[in-house]
Amino acid sequence: MEQLNAVADPAQYTEFKGQEVLLGTIVVTVYSYKKHSQSGSYERGFKYTDSTYGYLKKGIEVSPDHGKTWYYSLEEAKKQRAGKVLVERRNNKEFAFESIQRINRDYDPQYKWKP
Repeated sequence: MEQLNAVADPAQYTEFKGQEVLLGTIVVTVYSYKKHSQSGSYERGFKYTDSTYGYLKKGIEVSPDHGKTWYYSLEEAKKQRAGKVLVERRNNKEFAFESIQRINRDYDPQYKWKP
């Protein structure tokens, strides 16, 4: 049976996804979940972020931070802020600031951007 490093390695979460491995002496299964977020506004443009986080599961317990803390549900584990294992992150920016400002000025000649 394969062994996970003591320190979280995102490459191992990709390599062993869906498999049972050892974390020290504990048998765990490696999984991942995706999170999609968006920030910005119609006036300035948007930034989209797709993140993939890894987590470990032993029985019914779930750990998003490589075995440091264990939760009884994935939803509860997702709320943890620090220490999550980030496997992959992709950013996509769609900024069309000048085009949007031109449309606003065409619609209302008195329009001025207020930062």
